[in-house]
Amino acid sequence: MSTTLTVGVVGYGYWGPRLVASLAGLTNARVKAVADIDPARRAAAKARYPWLDTTSDYGVLVTDDDIDAIVIATPLLDHYPIARAALAGGKHVLVEGPLADSLAAGRELDALATARGRTLMVHHARVYGGAVTKLREWLDAGRLGRLNYFFASRVELGMSKLEHNVLWELAARDLAVLDYVFGPVPEWISVIATSHLSENEDLAFVSLGYDDDVRAQLHCNWYAPRRSRQMTITGSDRMIAWDDANPTEPLKLFEHGTDADQLDLNVRHAMRSARRSGDVLTPKLDPADAMSRALEAFVSACDGGPAPRTDAKSALRVLAVLDAGQQSLEHDGERIELSIER
Repeated sequence: MSTTLTVGVVGYGYWGPRLVASLAGLTNARVKAVADIDPARRAAAKARYPWLDTTSDYGVLVTDDDIDAIVIATPLLDHYPIARAALAGGKHVLVEGPLADSLAAGRELDALATARGRTLMVHHARVYGGAVTKLREWLDAGRLGRLNYFFASRVELGMSKLEHNVLWELAARDLAVLDYVFGPVPEWISVIATSHLSENEDLAFVSLGYDDDVRAQLHCNWYAPRRSRQMTITGSDRMIAWDDANPTEPLKLFEHGTDADQLDLNVRHAMRSARRSGDVLTPKLDPADAMSRALEAFVSACDGGPAPRTDAKSALRVLAVLDAGQQSLEHDGERIELSIER
């Protein structure tokens, strides 16, 4: 690879324009071409970036010897065939998450990337943001004490997809965050879901069980009155609230907790816990754009740098949870045991 990574972007719908704009802002990467089946989208790309090559056939990008890497921003069903063709053609690959629509397909892509010596990464941009970086820092330092539970809510109105349900389209993003900030992997999953807008489920409640009785609950919904991206993490010493829609103070650390473990057993029957409240800390976060950070990590990995936070191994862990979650959904919330190595 040259000192500048030459990139081809497949898909110029929702994420594609943002990815091209962010790549254009990097000093060590350049976008040479965009592929999209929609002529209007190709025209929009050409109008904004006159130097770009545009085509309806992503195969043109795969066979272009000047292109080092392919960035895939297409619907989920297209991830596997495009990524497989790109890796087989010797390209590094960045895919909008999830990596593929099944664990088996994801494993095949990982094996192909390893065999070809190419970087395979999933673009879960929020994992690279300042809030998630601080979350990981706090958890690694044990700031929360004994962990109790995670709760995440990711909801909006009218975005139901025809190809896949809300588990694959929304829960995958919070699962990627959990995979990065929290050390263990889930031991089991249970998913209750229903559909209001289409034949695919657009409302889901996802329960995850970890060792030491830590629990996580994800609420994913395309049938809500307003857009919301929130996460709560509680521990015995402190609690964290993350509001991704808050541009000024998205992350807060609460000096709140309970001291139930220190109470006499007889006292516990009369008093469930010793409630403790304290200050609220709003930390200074890395102001850098999360998408730019993610793309920088990809470019670095392609040039022999460290593995990115959302590398292929992380992507496979997320896919394993999604696969098991789909099984649970199809069996009315039955608890599905997981066996995942980190």
